[in-house]
Amino acid sequence: MTGPSGSGSPPGGSGPSGAPPAETGSLTLSWDAPSENEDGSPLTDLAGFNLYYGQTSPVTVANSTVIRLATVTMATLSDLSPGTYFVAVAARDASGNISDLSTSLRVEVSP
Repeated sequence: MTGPSGSGSPPGGSGPSGAPPAETGSLTLSWDAPSENEDGSPLTDLAGFNLYYGQTSPVTVANSTVIRLATVTMATLSDLSPGTYFVAVAARDASGNISDLSTSLRVEVSP
């Protein structure tokens, strides 16, 4: 995965009556699509990616939120509370097999 960056976004959401709106941020990620299976054979049945994110390092299936994506290689996570996040991506084939997760990347999200 390459090029993660956190970026602020305008305040959004609403708090209790009379409270200021909650401040959130967003995170835009991009990565390179694989061209080979883990055994080195050509990848011919890429179905999409699973994007994992959470606030614990390293990112694992058990400690993160997963978003299933089509074969796009870019995603934006919005309405994130400010703080440190860790993200990883895995490829998914047409049979439902999922690759190992990429190395976890640490990013800071600010409002």
